[in-house]
Amino acid sequence: MKHWCIAAVLALNLTQGMAGELFPDGKLRPILLGDAIPAAETMGGYPIFAGDGKWTFVRGSDSTSSRGTKLASLQMSQFESGVLFATQIVDVAVSTGDGAFWNGSPCTPTGHLVMRNKGFGREDHCLTIDPVSHAVGPTMVTMLSIKLTNTGSTSRLYNITLLLNPDLLGIRSTGVGDWTPETLKAQPRKQAFMDKLTAWAESLQAASIKAMDYSKPQDVFAQIPSFRTLLPVSAANADQKYSIGFLSGLEDLKWRPNFKAIAYSQLGDYRTTWKSAWNYPSQPEADKKALDNCESGRPAAAPPCKLFTLEEQTAVVAPEAKP
Repeated sequence: MKHWCIAAVLALNLTQGMAGELFPDGKLRPILLGDAIPAAETMGGYPIFAGDGKWTFVRGSDSTSSRGTKLASLQMSQFESGVLFATQIVDVAVSTGDGAFWNGSPCTPTGHLVMRNKGFGREDHCLTIDPVSHAVGPTMVTMLSIKLTNTGSTSRLYNITLLLNPDLLGIRSTGVGDWTPETLKAQPRKQAFMDKLTAWAESLQAASIKAMDYSKPQDVFAQIPSFRTLLPVSAANADQKYSIGFLSGLEDLKWRPNFKAIAYSQLGDYRTTWKSAWNYPSQPEADKKALDNCESGRPAAAPPCKLFTLEEQTAVVAPEAKP
């Protein structure tokens, strides 16, 4: 009986020790599409940017380089009311090699919307931001791609590609061509958003460089806020349980021309049906269009649509991550 208890305790400790590792022995552990990725998960012992902890598993793979370095790749996503909010792809060398460095110069190519080179010697530490078209089923969605490339001695590699949907960050209905140096210069509001996004991405870059350290520090991403905080939310709405899509629609509408309106129906927490209208010659016309469009898409169980008072949008604060 005593021996059985000792064996059980040892087995439990081993299980707990492996519970946070996605690639034990360099191989992807069993995991299903849509499974949650807890904040404490690691890849080869290296930490993962968890943000607000809403990531779910999409796919993963393991491979070996020509020099024998074990590589792991993980793709995660976040959806809001059926709309893709973000995709994160993490590529890590889960084993080290000899003194070799990786070939390539990720910060050499020009033409990026944003580029920050923190590399030195033969180590690469590159940040780029670019608009991309990303396939979500049969639909192409414009996303902002934040790419972090980190390589070092002994074949270390830690790369992050983070795709964010501007439709849910307050700038809706854009295409790749709407994110160029020329369009940003012509639209101060969009330039201000890009400046804010860049500052946030630079913090993520600094943390990712630390994550690649030999000591594999587990807390490097702890102080990086969720990308959801990039969406301004008025003080009046900060504590309301509106959907992210509705809050983004409110922010976007503030900058639309002429008479405008937004109508909504709140079925439950974070379940908001809504439609907006703008560029109308009179307020009654904008109100009617927003209400009619909202009613046409309102679920039968939801209450009738009503107009939102846009004057309630005052001083902005960063929203907390909602469950």
